[in-house]
Amino acid sequence: MKVLHRIEIAILVALSAIPLCYLPVDPLWAVVIATIVDLLGFGPTFRKVYANPHAESLGFFGLFAVRNGIAMMALESYSIATLLFPAAVGMGCLLLMLMIVYRRRSV
Repeated sequence: MKVLHRIEIAILVALSAIPLCYLPVDPLWAVVIATIVDLLGFGPTFRKVYANPHAESLGFFGLFAVRNGIAMMALESYSIATLLFPAAVGMGCLLLMLMIVYRRRSV
């Protein structure tokens, strides 16, 4: 029997939270839940990059961060509900890039 790691349990919890996005009447709470679920999905990647920083492409996450920046600039109106998700995911990509660079220099 396989033992689940803490991050795998976090992913299962995140997946089970997806139906919660349909419960709130206020769209902001749906965006908050979706953002948390998506950021929890970064967990295995952070763990993998920490253990093996050369396993992930720095350019891929750079493009992903730029994409989120362009998505924010393309918004017609700005609010917490429209900016939260792309800003949080873009920051997650930038933090992951910083970890890749730091770990590549230290390993």
